[in-house]
Amino acid sequence: MTNARAAAGVLPLFFYFFSGACSSASLDAAGGYPGLGTGGGGSLACGSTADCPSGLICNNGTCVSPADNEPPETKQAVAGPPPAATPHYIFTLDAADGLIVRVSFSDLSIEAIPIGGAPSVVEAQPNVDRAFVLNPGRSMLQVLDATNGGPTSLENVPFDRQQDVLNLSPDGAWAVASTDPDTEPDEGAEGIATVVQLQPPGGGMPVTYDRAVGYRVSNVFFRVVDGAATSAVVVAKDSVSQIALAASGPPPLPPRLSLPESAVADFGDRGVVATSDGHFILIQSFTDPSITVVDVDGWAISQLSLSDIPTDLEVEPSGAVAVAVLRATAKVQLIDLPGDLADVDGGLPTPLDLGGFNAGQIALSPVDDPVTGPFGILFTNATDTNEIARLDLNSGLVTPYPDALLKLVQAVGISPNGKTAIIVHRPQANPATTDPYELAVAEDTGFSMFDLGTAVAQLTRTNGVPISAFAFVPQGDAAAVALRDDTNLIYGVDSLDLTQLIAQSFTLPSAPEWLGGFPVQTGVSSPRRVFVTQIFAGGRISFLNLDAETLETVTGFELNSQIDQ
Repeated sequence: MTNARAAAGVLPLFFYFFSGACSSASLDAAGGYPGLGTGGGGSLACGSTADCPSGLICNNGTCVSPADNEPPETKQAVAGPPPAATPHYIFTLDAADGLIVRVSFSDLSIEAIPIGGAPSVVEAQPNVDRAFVLNPGRSMLQVLDATNGGPTSLENVPFDRQQDVLNLSPDGAWAVASTDPDTEPDEGAEGIATVVQLQPPGGGMPVTYDRAVGYRVSNVFFRVVDGAATSAVVVAKDSVSQIALAASGPPPLPPRLSLPESAVADFGDRGVVATSDGHFILIQSFTDPSITVVDVDGWAISQLSLSDIPTDLEVEPSGAVAVAVLRATAKVQLIDLPGDLADVDGGLPTPLDLGGFNAGQIALSPVDDPVTGPFGILFTNATDTNEIARLDLNSGLVTPYPDALLKLVQAVGISPNGKTAIIVHRPQANPATTDPYELAVAEDTGFSMFDLGTAVAQLTRTNGVPISAFAFVPQGDAAAVALRDDTNLIYGVDSLDLTQLIAQSFTLPSAPEWLGGFPVQTGVSSPRRVFVTQIFAGGRISFLNLDAETLETVTGFELNSQIDQ
């Protein structure tokens, strides 16, 4: 075992987080939290309000919210296509060489599959060893089937136009491909979604249909009834369309609803979330104190009026409650779904008062607390505070932890078993201390493991090496944190024991890109392992065994691949 930070030497005075573009906060396909953004919240420099995004004003050279004169919250960012994990394999892109690489969880053997073109994303079918690659460079969807345990079979599904965003239905029966709203579309692809029936009746090749769905598609969700996808709901800049997904016959022209102006004005920054079954879609405006709700079954749009402009909107996993965080007034609005939608004119329940804690975001637990039900951790990264608080959604109980953490908060994630949180910290620019050690701690990078049962936190400093991502294993009692310093070429991964709150450090040979936990293997012993893809010519991926505390690396996908101990 080697220490990734030993080479950092004497602790420097200033640090910089690895930055990425802001996007909605969510787990990536590999189970991690990639691209944790810059320190100092969502600070944007400006010379005047004209330099700021819609809804923000320029105050003393920084774009801030007019509601509280604070910068916007920074969300976890997504940078590049993540790998896809099936029950027995990881499928990861080597786009530069036109390859898909299949890695076996059982023996770490690899298979390099030439696909050519310029693949943009790979998605996995749930519970089956089958993956799907969208390849704009060849204008096709490529189906990779490894269900027989032998070499992967490849099937090409040609498209009439290039698409670069892929959404796979939870049942694996359908896919919808579209164009990134910030990317210049292929000729004839503006507002056109390609619907792919992956499992036609009677078998055979997947069938494609092109459907008009509006201008600048931003999100695709699936309505799921009794485990089957019945429609795809496409959110565009100023409209919502619904594509019927029938077992036989082509989908008709999708019906379309117009979005209200409040949901359109801040298109580039708005938040869009949906219940897990796709019944309700909620759109958060950063410029208006309202939430737009799309009732997919009733095919109707309504608006909920809030007491303040929301800085975050999330839906808990069961889909029963949505949470809107109202930072300027230190409140949280709980929205029962569908109960609070039945009588919009009657108004929403009174928001919960956070006792002066101006939280800006909430990280919701993937599972309910067995006693109190669904819950989340409130935090903010827009202001200099170490405070977090727990919110129990059923009771509305707020439990503050004003002194549990030693450093400023940047991001929060809760383990799959709901017992531990990882809190990523950011450096403090002007600490109010003269103690040399306390000063060094405040200015350092690092993370904390926070036991939710005892409210005990353990800080791990990273000696100025930025944290680029973290991921949990599915069992929930272990995790890994990726460290990336491109300036000093210091790369590593920390193994986290979440039961004892202890971290062990390993050196990586190259810059980490994505990491995720291995799925639990049915019928066999499943060691707690994490994979880390890396930026390296020819391909490189490392495997961290959190039980044995060992790191193995596979280098060179195209040639004679080998494991480096």
